[in-house]
Amino acid sequence: MVICNAGRGHLSGDLHLQEYDRGFTIDNSVIEGNETMIRVSASSLGMPENSRQHTTLSISSNGGDFTINLAYQAPRQRQQHQLPDLQEILLTFIRHVNPRYLVTVGILVFFIINLTLCHDTSDIPF
Repeated sequence: MVICNAGRGHLSGDLHLQEYDRGFTIDNSVIEGNETMIRVSASSLGMPENSRQHTTLSISSNGGDFTINLAYQAPRQRQQHQLPDLQEILLTFIRHVNPRYLVTVGILVFFIINLTLCHDTSDIPF
């Protein structure tokens, strides 16, 4: 996030999170100059699954007082022994592979299936 006082001179002040135990962090708590970059991060580590975490970022400066509401929902965790969903793997593969290679992969899969179904491999030319 960039905090600036566009064309109105020097900006100074501070900012803080209302609650620090919700997984939010800021890398800087001082505003100084015409433009200040603040990195706001959120981490769901240690938060209950599917819980909504929220806090307020308060800014006090010579340009005024502002509050920004921040929130996120902690993701559900997969069980360690659960196998990945085959459909999810296939969709991820299709999204990341160039479509022209899918035809080649399809032909190779078809060829391999035909080879495994052949009972007599003596007529294969290689």
